[in-house]
Amino acid sequence: MKLESLINEHYHNLSEVDRHVLQYIVANQRDIDSHTISDIAEECNTSTTSIYRAVKKLGFSGYSEFRFFIKNQNSQTEVVSDMNLKDEMSNNIKQTMKLLEDEKVEAVCSLLYNSKQIYAYGTGWKQSAIIKSMSNDLNYYGKHLLHLRTMTDLENMSHVMTPDDVVIIISLSGNTEGLNKTLNILNLREVPIVAIAPSNVNVLSSRATYTLYHNPNILGDVSYIKHWSTFEVNLIIDYLVNSYAKYSYTKNNI
Repeated sequence: MKLESLINEHYHNLSEVDRHVLQYIVANQRDIDSHTISDIAEECNTSTTSIYRAVKKLGFSGYSEFRFFIKNQNSQTEVVSDMNLKDEMSNNIKQTMKLLEDEKVEAVCSLLYNSKQIYAYGTGWKQSAIIKSMSNDLNYYGKHLLHLRTMTDLENMSHVMTPDDVVIIISLSGNTEGLNKTLNILNLREVPIVAIAPSNVNVLSSRATYTLYHNPNILGDVSYIKHWSTFEVNLIIDYLVNSYAKYSYTKNNI
């Protein structure tokens, strides 16, 4: 799991100081593996104890293990930078598949199977098209998905959703403007949220019950590519639907 994904997973347990420290680390990941804990404490104007506490909350035994994790992550990124377009796309697929945790996918399948109603919202027209396809696929397995086509639809329906429902939100950035208000309502009503979002620090993932991460679209960093690619998101949805087919078959034939 990438650093940004770890931060999203533990976001609710992080203090303001923790977030300040980790924000600095995320912004300077390329240099962190050569920094001592004292170096980071000085840069963040805090104590070494605060640095130690922040990395412990992410599940590391201490700063040495954390720095090794960052060094390993940086070495993988360096390999990607030398790839051609075909290799980069292939790597994105491989990295996205690595981010798909079987236990989490099964937990999402359980939510879908036991839900009274599945809602889904895509933050853009491409995401919306993916949801339409997903809705058609789930119909084969007896699950009706209500496609919320606009943010207004999502906000309006959030007031009637219950803990027995599930809402799926697909985002290419995880930081869609205006979404936070609705996430507050969903969290207050204890509505399970399944996010499909990039493995970076983002609002949607930090508020979701479960996040199925896709590798951030590195192709967008190439100057001549202007569009948003969604093949990683399609991959996740296809894997989720296939997993649900297997899950529901097993449950129905016990």
